[in-house]
Amino acid sequence: MSEFINASLVIQLHVIAAVAAFLVGPIALIRKRRDIFHKIAGYIFVVGIVIAAFSSFFIFSIRMIGPFSPIHILSIVSLVSVSFALYSIKIKNIRAHKRSMWRLYSQAIGIAGLFAFLPGRLMNDMVPFFEPRIVFGIAVTCFLLIAAIVYRAARKELVG
Repeated sequence: MSEFINASLVIQLHVIAAVAAFLVGPIALIRKRRDIFHKIAGYIFVVGIVIAAFSSFFIFSIRMIGPFSPIHILSIVSLVSVSFALYSIKIKNIRAHKRSMWRLYSQAIGIAGLFAFLPGRLMNDMVPFFEPRIVFGIAVTCFLLIAAIVYRAARKELVG
């Protein structure tokens, strides 16, 4: 936890936003009825994704293309996906909105989350009890489990 406390403010903001999106995303995605809980969770999810994506442009721990890395491509994709999802719901294209949000959760939370748990990264370092490769292995296992659950729920939701 001291790694998080000692991290820069932008990294702390990024982690808090991403964790908030990770936690409330399933509430918005899996609720059968589109009620107030869906809307509140959806707003928190979108704000979390947008803050995490924007803040990532000020995090330069992996420099491959100037100050940026391939992870920043996911931030661009996330912002475009959020824009498309919000536009889709505005024009009442529910199917496109659902698909966009499901993809956004899997890409922005899943794929970017895996990058965050690579050995030597802050999220990996915050788990002090295990060797870094084991932490990453646990993250991959959790990602695959969540991906299977989300995929199954998405199939039911999007087909029905």
